[in-house]
This record gives sequence, C-alpha cells and structure tokens, in this order.
Amino acid sequence: MRTLKILLVKTSSMGDLVHALPAVTDIVRAYPNAQIDWLAERPFDAIARLHPAVHKVIPIAWRKWRKTLWRSDTRQSIHDFWLNLRSEHYDVVIDLQGLVKSAVMSRMAKLSHHTSDDFGTPNLHLGYSGYDGKSIREPMAARAYHHRFNVSRQDSAVSRNRQLAAAVLGYPLNDAIDFGLHTLAMPRDWTFLGAHHVTPAPPWVAIIHGASRDEKLWDEANWLELIKHVATQGQRCLLLWGSQAERMRSERLYEAAVQAHIATELLPIVPPFLTILQVAQCLAASQSVVGLDSGFTHLAAALARPTVGIYADFDPQLAALMGVNYCIGLGGVGTPPTAEIVIKQLMCAQHFDQEYRHLWADGQIQRITRSSASRPDAVLHHMQLKDNEDNV
Repeated sequence: MRTLKILLVKTSSMGDLVHALPAVTDIVRAYPNAQIDWLAERPFDAIARLHPAVHKVIPIAWRKWRKTLWRSDTRQSIHDFWLNLRSEHYDVVIDLQGLVKSAVMSRMAKLSHHTSDDFGTPNLHLGYSGYDGKSIREPMAARAYHHRFNVSRQDSAVSRNRQLAAAVLGYPLNDAIDFGLHTLAMPRDWTFLGAHHVTPAPPWVAIIHGASRDEKLWDEANWLELIKHVATQGQRCLLLWGSQAERMRSERLYEAAVQAHIATELLPIVPPFLTILQVAQCLAASQSVVGLDSGFTHLAAALARPTVGIYADFDPQLAALMGVNYCIGLGGVGTPPTAEIVIKQLMCAQHFDQEYRHLWADGQIQRITRSSASRPDAVLHHMQLKDNEDNV
C-alpha cells in the first residue's frame, strides 16, 4: 500500500505541542505505515521529537526571525527552512494550530497528486485541512484550507487535536488517550545533574516553579514549605529552571532550605541548565511532580507521573492536566492554592499506585478531584474506603 505522507502544523507553545502528541498516536494506529512529519517552532520542536512515530521534525524560528528580517543570516535561515519544508510532497497537511500564521505555513508545503483511491480510504481528506471558522481562534485562517471541520471550542485541547485529525483522516476515535512517550530513552547516569558538588540519583520530587508570566508564580514561602514537607518524607526536590530569574529562585530556595536546617542529603537539587530532552528525562524519573501552569507540568502528566498543578492566573478546568496517572490542577484566577492544600494533594499523588489506576481510568477519582479541589482530603478518604473494602 502507498505510504500516506502527513504534515502536522503545531508550532507553539510547549504545552500545545504536548497536547498534540495523542493525535500522533491515533494517526499511527489508524495508518501504521504513515509518514508523519511535524512543523514546530524552536525550541519547542524538541517536544515533537519525543514521539517515536514522528518521522521528521521541521523546525522554524519565526519568533526569532521576525525581529531581524533585514539581516542576511536571517534571510538565509528562512531560505533553508523553505527548502526543507518543500523537499517533500504531502498527501495531507493538518493545521492543528488554527492561526493565520500557521495557515500560511501550511500552504507553503507542497501537495502530492494522489487521490483517496490510491489509499483505499474513501473518508480520507487530501490537501490542506483545519478547523472551520466557528471552531478556530482566528477565523480568517480557515479560508486557507481545502477542508474545514467543526470541533467544539469547549472541548479540551487534547480532544480538539484528536477530533480534527480523526475527521481529516477518516478514522473513528477511541476513548484511550496515549501520548506515545513510553519509549523515552533514559540516560545511563545522571552526571549532567551534578550540582553543589553532588551527583544526585532518582527518584525525586520534581518542582517546576517557573512560568511564562509573573502572574502565574507561587510565593517562595509556599515552595519552601513544600520542600520541607518532602524532606520530612525522606525525599528531596529537584528544582528545575530554564531562565536566569528561575535559576536565581532555585538558588534562593536552596539557601532557604539550608537555613531551615534540612539534612544535607535531603537538600533540594539545583541542576545546571538542561535541554528539553534532559528535563523530560528528569520528569520521567520523578516520584511525583509539582509545577505551575507551564508546558513542563503538562509534559509531566503526559509522561504518566503523578502531577499536581498550581494555577494562579488561569482556570485549571480550561487547561486541565491530562495523563494516565494521578493529575490535578489547583487554584484559579487570582486564587492560588495554599501550601497546605498542595501538600495534601501531593500526598494523594504519592499514594496513587497501581492498585488505584483502575479507579482513575473509569473516572471515579477524576470526578472527586475535579469537584473538590479545595477539599483534597476527599481523595484520601475515598482511597481509605477502597482499602477497607479490599480488606473485608
């Protein structure tokens, strides 16, 4: 059978790319021999490379280029991108982003001259596809597509991506969400984490205290309370950072932990600068993860790590953490959770092992956590009741 060549356009941000990963898994299930390429903005293209079914990632640096269009090296980079994108003829181009700029990028790709009969799939929509004008963030973008599909804007980002890909390629969706990250290669050792003259070893509780805006931040006193709690459990925290401001915050939290007389072997780990792949590996090796509303926190949930998300400037229901393990978002616009609530939910996450996964899968624990974010004891109580039932 002829190989179906598909280009996905999902350029940014990191969390958006994470939410597109399940669509890739769906596609390769329906078309095992498909060639799936992905157009993504640097440095977020590293997320696309995590999925084993992605054949080729085509990086673009438009955020950088648009500021220096007059420079010869920028024009050369744009030319190289153009040649890279147009080196292949695609049967299907799907714009998962839904912006005018992503629609323009989609139309830059070359199309093949195949028909749906060549693939034996009558419901296959060849050419340029995307959301219709009512489903898209920038309705003007819909004019760029040959095929437009209505997908409710009330659905989650993961669901919208999956629905659009399924509609374009003509296959039914199942309920199982698979981010395709089971085969993430892990490092042979953790020497790249060497900090304060110590090479740490997993597991640890990963802390993601950085975010794209200051409005999303959590008070440092709260982070210290969390670090102290983790230490009382005989564990240590890994303070991940990606900018100078975040590195300085990590150092302040480390010094505060020293002043709090936390035992040396339980002091938090402040790593050097890490690549996105290295952060993904650290998250995958974590016992659990606590993080702000950021792409890395969504990646932790996608990596099936028990994850507690802290929201201070957004409704967690509109950007819900999704994964096969325990994950929950706490807080809301102007109402960040207290350290006590976060610690209790971390306890829930750490108690959530294999024996509870079937409850999560059928929605029982999910319904409790989403309806009682301010009452995290409800989840522990539910688990205790289940233990009592099992022991009868």
